[in-house]
Amino acid sequence: MSNEQSTSRARPNYAPLTEAERNNENAAWVTPQMVESDQEVLDRIKLIVGGHFLGNWACYTDVDPKVRELWWNLFKAQHRWTEAQGAAVLRAYNKRVSTWLVPTFKRARKSGKKPGWASDEVWDSLVRHWSLDPKFAQKSAAGKKNRMSEKAMETQWHGGRKPQSKHRETMVGPEKKKVSILKVIKHCWTKGGDNSEAELPPRIAELETKYQAQVGKKRAELGLTHSDIELDSDADDEAMLEAAGVYKGRVPCMGAEGLRILHNRDGASSSRSRVEDPRIAQLQRELEEQREQGRRTRARLEAMEQQMNRFNAGYRPEMYIRHPETTPQVPHMGNMDYNSYQFQTPAAAEEEAAEAAAEEAAEAAAEEAAAEAAEEAGEETTEEAPDSKTPMSPKRII
Repeated sequence: MSNEQSTSRARPNYAPLTEAERNNENAAWVTPQMVESDQEVLDRIKLIVGGHFLGNWACYTDVDPKVRELWWNLFKAQHRWTEAQGAAVLRAYNKRVSTWLVPTFKRARKSGKKPGWASDEVWDSLVRHWSLDPKFAQKSAAGKKNRMSEKAMETQWHGGRKPQSKHRETMVGPEKKKVSILKVIKHCWTKGGDNSEAELPPRIAELETKYQAQVGKKRAELGLTHSDIELDSDADDEAMLEAAGVYKGRVPCMGAEGLRILHNRDGASSSRSRVEDPRIAQLQRELEEQREQGRRTRARLEAMEQQMNRFNAGYRPEMYIRHPETTPQVPHMGNMDYNSYQFQTPAAAEEEAAEAAAEEAAEAAAEEAAAEAAEEAGEETTEEAPDSKTPMSPKRII
C-alpha cells in the first residue's frame, strides 16, 4: 500500500463524531459487566478496532493515543450507560480491547496468516516486529517457559476459541437438558474433555471437592433428601460460586460465565434487601424528614435575610407593622425587634397611611359634630331655665 493511499485512508478516521452519531437513538444500553463479558459487545469492539487499525502496533498500549480515542468515541456512539457508570465502563472497555488483541496477535503469529482487518503494510510491520525485535523475543521466550512450568500445567484451558458460556450452550443442546456447571468446567479445563477417566488437574480436583460440599449444604437447606432430585440451575451456579470464591472481581476457572453468575447473584441479593429489610424504609423516612426540616430552615433564613437587606437599605420604620397580640409596643427604632415586625411594600404602606388619614378625618368630623350638638343643647337649657322649678344658677349667662 502506498503512502498516498495510507494517508487517504487514515484522514477521515480521525474526524470527530457527527451530531447524528452522538445522538444515535439505536445505541445499545450496557453495564460494566456487559462490556467485560457480553459477546455482542465484543463483536462490536472487533468491528471498531479491526476497521480502524492503521498502525504497526503489537499490543494495546502501543496504539497511538489519537487512534485509541477514536476507538473509544466510536464505541460511545454505539452504546449508552448511566452517568454514574462512566468510569467503570471505560475501565471495562480498555480491559476488553486489550485482552482481545493479545490472543488475536498470538493466533496470527502462529498461523502466519494476515487477519482480514489488517492492511499489507501493517501486517509486514508486525511480522518484522515479531521476528527482529529483541525485547519481544525475550518476552516470548519467558512466556513460553512460564507456560510450561508445573504450576501453569495444573490449570490449562482446553476449550479452544469458544468461551465457557458457548461450551455450556452446546452441552445443553436443543433439548435444553440440565448441565451442571462442574461438568462444563471439567470439559473446558481437562485435557480429556468429557472423558470420565481423564486425570483432573489438582486445582480442578480441589474445586470439585469444595463444590460437592457446597451442594450438600444447599440440599440440606432446601430439604432435598432424595438423591435423584437435583439442584436447579441457580442453586447449582451459586454453589460453584461459593466453592470457587471471588478474586479481584473474578471467579477462578469460570471466566465470563462466572461474571454473569456473580452479577445475577449480587443483583438478586440487592433487590431482596430492598424488599425485605424494613430498616431501609425507616432510614428513608428519617432522611426525608431531615430534608424537609432543612428546606423549612433554609426558607426561614432566606426570609430573615431578605428582611434584613430591605431594612438596611433605608426603609422607614412605619413600613413595618407590629403584632400587638404577641409583642409589646416598641418605643423607638433602636430597640426594634425584627422578629416582631413584618415588611410592607411601599404601595401597601401608602394605602395603610391613606386609610389611617381617612379614619382620623372621620374621627375629627365626628368630634366636631358632637361639639356643635352639645353647644346647641346647652343654649336650649339656658333659655328654659326661668320657667323651670329648679332655681337658676347664679352663673352669668352671656
